[in-house]
Amino acid sequence: MDAENRQLIDNYIANVYKRLTQPDPKITKSLCIGTPFYEHKAFSPYIASLVRLLQCCAAANIPVSSVNVDGDSFIDRSRNTIIYMFLESGATDLLWIDSDESWDTEGAFNLIRSPEDVVCAGYPNKNIWGEMGIVPKIYDGKLVPNLYGQIEIERGIGGFMRVRRHVFDQIIAADPTLFYFDTGTHQPGPFYDFYGPIQDYENGVIIRDDWAFFRRWQNRGGKIWCHPDITITHYGTEGKKGNYKEWLVKRSKGETA
Repeated sequence: MDAENRQLIDNYIANVYKRLTQPDPKITKSLCIGTPFYEHKAFSPYIASLVRLLQCCAAANIPVSSVNVDGDSFIDRSRNTIIYMFLESGATDLLWIDSDESWDTEGAFNLIRSPEDVVCAGYPNKNIWGEMGIVPKIYDGKLVPNLYGQIEIERGIGGFMRVRRHVFDQIIAADPTLFYFDTGTHQPGPFYDFYGPIQDYENGVIIRDDWAFFRRWQNRGGKIWCHPDITITHYGTEGKKGNYKEWLVKRSKGETA
């Protein structure tokens, strides 16, 4: 790495430490919606749901901006690029929404208002229809929700997830070695590899993408929460709709979800 790029990274890290140690008391809550568009297009139900959510945020006086990446086939790079643009935007919260989803406005708004640092939705997994893509944490054989009805999870799906800005700053501060530059993103950088693979030597597996981000936050002592009472339809060649709370109730009764 040449001296100029090294200096850019050093300056970036210095700004991260400044944000963590000298937070601006004047900053008010604002939302940045981040969506990767693989083929430069979104499903029409995504657009309809987005309009309703924007109207809800406007009524609640929550400023909303958006960032997106078009046509990048690398999931980890597209998400890293969106985080870079989010951190440059000045917004306090990043809301990931994949372009192949629709959602109910009330559930989404309650997720956004969660006091937790990282909170995601449970919804049908396109690779295994009927499964909700959530691995909950179990305490004494039970799910233990917080005061807002959200449950702590080991792993989940990050395609509908709200993350607070300081989460990214804390991950960077814990390991400032994962910066890189990439001219293919059309952004100056430097970028941080939040979603890059992690080699889990103990279990002999490679942790990728959403799970890699979760692991990096959990290694910092952070928790991942799921807001179960939100109905999301996940589209492939057909749409599969699911509400994680209703799915859990059916499973507890021995019913097929």
